[in-house]
Amino acid sequence: MKGDFTRNTFDPKKHYRGVLMQQGRVQLDADWNENLDILMNRIETETIDVIGVCGVPIHDAGFGILNTMIPALTAGDFGLSKGRAYLDGILVENDADVAFSQQPHILPKPGPKITSSGVYLLYLDVWQRHITALDDKNIREVALGGPDTATRSQTLWQAKVHRLGNVGQNFNCADAFKPWPAPRHAASGASAWPTTCYAGRASSRVSTTPSARRSAPAPSPTSPSCSPTVTSSTWT
Repeated sequence: MKGDFTRNTFDPKKHYRGVLMQQGRVQLDADWNENLDILMNRIETETIDVIGVCGVPIHDAGFGILNTMIPALTAGDFGLSKGRAYLDGILVENDADVAFSQQPHILPKPGPKITSSGVYLLYLDVWQRHITALDDKNIREVALGGPDTATRSQTLWQAKVHRLGNVGQNFNCADAFKPWPAPRHAASGASAWPTTCYAGRASSRVSTTPSARRSAPAPSPTSPSCSPTVTSSTWT
């Protein structure tokens, strides 16, 4: 669903610090939205400079691999730990421990599971979704009698697996994984990161059969292969 916007005036190459309102002038959506874009560009650039391309907080590290959960995991499934991650400067949040097949942004549920033995790479696919009052009725101000006002942008994520090879083969973050899976939302603003970028977390390299799982030591979080594979700012 598209929003009703006059234009997009944000240009990071102009290095504007903010938007200044003047008295007695017409207020336009483009000025408001550019001010937000300037602020978000500042925040996300600083996050990359301080944290790096990806990372998790020590006290609330999210998206770690869980081998056991309540209720019990079924064959070919595993858990994702509650917590936060920062990917390319974007805050990504998992509100509760959740099974891979029951992720909040997968439809229909249950989602896919691992159905064959092998070594798999677990990664996050992250994108922004445009939300209107048709998607979230609480956005609409009912006192206005029907018309909508502003819209929202929402960060969504999906954890996905990519089969690298057979059990017994050795891989690390410096390997060039081919073919690399294209993000499902690449045309609408997706970004994909291997979860091996997360220092101090359980490895994303999982050797598994449909009924058994184990984690191997995590490769170095500073490897060049830990950078995003796709970046875009286009919304849907």
